[in-house]
Amino acid sequence: MGLATKQQQNRVPAVQPRPCETPVKILSVKVKPNALQQTLRHEDDGSLTIQLKAAPIDGKANQELIQLLAKEFGVPKSSMADRCQL
Repeated sequence: MGLATKQQQNRVPAVQPRPCETPVKILSVKVKPNALQQTLRHEDDGSLTIQLKAAPIDGKANQELIQLLAKEFGVPKSSMADRCQL
């Protein structure tokens, strides 16, 4: 065997990235707290406009948002993650 063949035999196979166990969907959302009623509207650009009854105090609006989105997409609340990009 030539030198190149021995090197190829001793190579550690490259680690293949594992696919994400859970599908991920990134949403563009505009949230309006302190609304008279809770609404969720799908906009033409693919974003969501959501009106929440809860005030943005002590995480109440975030809790309502997660609950509403989990219900809308049929996933458990525990699978939701909130991230803000300003």
